[in-house]
Amino acid sequence: MTCIAIVGGTGLVGRALIETARAQGHRLRIAVRSHTPDWLLQLSQAAAGDCTTFSWQGGDAPFPGDEVRGCDALINLAGASIGDGRWTARRRELLRSSRIDTTVSLAAICRDASIPVLVNASGVAIYGLHAGEVDEEAPAHGEDFLAQLAQDWEAAALQAAPTTRVVLLRLGMVLSGQGSALQRIVPPWLPRFVPLVPLAGGRQGLPWIHLDVAASMLLAAATDAAWRGAVNGVAPDVATNAAFTRAAAAASGHFYFPLGPPALALRVALGRQADLVLADIRAIPKRAQAWNFAWRWPNLAMALENCLGNS
Repeated sequence: MTCIAIVGGTGLVGRALIETARAQGHRLRIAVRSHTPDWLLQLSQAAAGDCTTFSWQGGDAPFPGDEVRGCDALINLAGASIGDGRWTARRRELLRSSRIDTTVSLAAICRDASIPVLVNASGVAIYGLHAGEVDEEAPAHGEDFLAQLAQDWEAAALQAAPTTRVVLLRLGMVLSGQGSALQRIVPPWLPRFVPLVPLAGGRQGLPWIHLDVAASMLLAAATDAAWRGAVNGVAPDVATNAAFTRAAAAASGHFYFPLGPPALALRVALGRQADLVLADIRAIPKRAQAWNFAWRWPNLAMALENCLGNS
């Protein structure tokens, strides 16, 4: 049984991680802010001491190191949501501080408390807007906001090395039946007669990963000593925006129409946030494949059917 500390565990990916980790029998120490969600309270009560919470406000607030001392790994998912709110100067600063300040503190705790493993979330946006097909050997030299954010985030995590094994899991878009970016593409309230359309021509790559697989990857990174450095947390089924939209239409009972808004219209409507849908990144999970990771949902059509359920 492995003891794992989790920071940022009350969001979408964190909840899936916690539930998967408990199902595998791991002991958990989970950082929360002022409010512990009901689902986590119930899980903690049922776990009889094997799933406990402690309070930490994040950022540069003093971290209660004694709460995680003796843990075998620390998984960091902390960070304000990229997709929520306009990217004003104030919002961009929050996106940075909620990730980088927190991660600097956690890297220091890993060194001071001799935690053997730090698994830090990151994003495939690190490769830049026009990356094309990339694996983990590709340079992370994007110059846009998201790329710079991911680069600085990873640099903060690497401060835990060399005494701590650091894994940087570069996640693609996480697919889930509830609460994920998928609900922005296929809103539950959208009438079936409304078509789904590709964005900006649809030729840009759209890296993705099923929520269940993201949780399993995080645990593999925490428990398998072979995992280290940058890892693309994506499915091996590489898709374009058009292919993704077509598959989402089939899974949700909508029909697909091949003409959608052009890039200029998206830039006008979304500003900098258009980067989220215009970036052409075709990330390949080369390292996870080399380490024989098994994807429960490797196929896009199957993953979307699971999330959207055309019934």
